[in-house]
Amino acid sequence: MKEYIGIKLDPEIKEKFVFLAKQEKLTLTDAIEILIIEALSRGYIDKKRQEALKSSEVMQ
Repeated sequence: MKEYIGIKLDPEIKEKFVFLAKQEKLTLTDAIEILIIEALSRGYIDKKRQEALKSSEVMQ
């Protein structure tokens, strides 16, 4: 069983995402699910990681 979520995107980002999903012949639901799974597997959704990235940007 799957659950529903809602997201708000900048219209330009949405347009690019829809374009890429169509190129891959994916529904938006499938494309978003793939994106979330990939982000989780790579640790992209990790507050400590985001804070470290922000710190390194400030130092540059």
